[in-house]
Amino acid sequence: MHLIIDGPALVTGLDIYSNSTIECTGGGGLYLKDGSNRAIVRNGHRSRFEVTDQRVGIRNCFLNGNSDGQLVVGPPLSMYRVAQEADGTFMSGLQFSGVHYLVVENVHLWNIRSFGMGVANAKFIQIRDVTVDIGAPPFPTSGGLAAAQAWMKKYAGNRDGLNFAGPIQYVTINGVLLRSWDDALSFHADVAATATRENVLGPFLGGGPITDVTVNNVVFEGASHGIRLQSASERMDRIIISNVSGTVRERMAVISSMGLRGGGNFGSIIMSNVNVDLLDSYSREDLYAPLMDALPAEALAETQAWWKFESLDIGEESDLPLFSLNGDIENLQLRQVATKGIAKRPLIRIGNHAAIGALTVDLSIHSTDQTAVPMKILGKIERANIFLDWGGKSPIEYHGGGAIAQLRWDGPEYK
Repeated sequence: MHLIIDGPALVTGLDIYSNSTIECTGGGGLYLKDGSNRAIVRNGHRSRFEVTDQRVGIRNCFLNGNSDGQLVVGPPLSMYRVAQEADGTFMSGLQFSGVHYLVVENVHLWNIRSFGMGVANAKFIQIRDVTVDIGAPPFPTSGGLAAAQAWMKKYAGNRDGLNFAGPIQYVTINGVLLRSWDDALSFHADVAATATRENVLGPFLGGGPITDVTVNNVVFEGASHGIRLQSASERMDRIIISNVSGTVRERMAVISSMGLRGGGNFGSIIMSNVNVDLLDSYSREDLYAPLMDALPAEALAETQAWWKFESLDIGEESDLPLFSLNGDIENLQLRQVATKGIAKRPLIRIGNHAAIGALTVDLSIHSTDQTAVPMKILGKIERANIFLDWGGKSPIEYHGGGAIAQLRWDGPEYK
């Protein structure tokens, strides 16, 4: 089937099946009707195990999720409740779970209630020239904390850009502009490990390895977080992310287990040609206070315990570094990274539970006051090759049991 949409169309959601393409022309697109409470487009045979739908395409469409018109219907104890459908599935613009040979090209995802696009249990994925924008006004830069909290209460939530849940293999992404409030681009190998109660993540997200991913030409437009790679025990390997620019408010990249059951299972990851600047941010405790206060009592208690659970190393949340690295990582390369840096915020943070085999860093900091912290190390690194272009002092801070067994240094004189 080849469905051609030549103008704006009001829908309650469409299901797409094998050997089908939705293509828009002449400014065409889809607008999600009030109270639809589901994805704008999803595959017809969603599954966390089987794959029935193959060769599916979405091209040249403007998709409006009409966020304000969708109801809050998620599980009552879910801390993500504002973004979920009745069965716990995140309310995405495009939703594909159990699909092979997926093409999404020249698509604009606007004002989606939760994820711009959610993909799980999938292979052979091509994404080109895609924009995800939460559709909110700019984050306030004046008015102080009260204005920022008011914005958060109205517009924030689990509003990811592109979200992938394992098993995932053979992904190419080229040309994305992402404005999100949470993870702009995220890969989760062990989603099922978080669903400990009430099926809070829905019945179509499971777990599995994520391998053979190439991402090129990414722009972050003030996203709260840029890239998240998350693994507990499932393998995440052969990930290449290059040519990344823009601004982020909290963190640009997170590689971590983030409290899942396991220490992470990361193989080889390369990030190169990164020119991303951190924006000033309030502390998470202050900024998220209105959202926390709005949670039901039981969900609030669980969330507070989660944030305070020391063994999860949630300190990586409060430090707000450019790169937040934790868990078992065999080989990580951060090449040709340029950034301004922000006072007292680390640019590379090696977390308490990090065990990195080989780390290569090429970092240029062009801050005028040289008060940023290039590297904060709390975990272990076997071999580190570090080139640092920076005019400040004490480029590496060691905390607790932080250590580098073998260091090759190329930068300012440092002892």
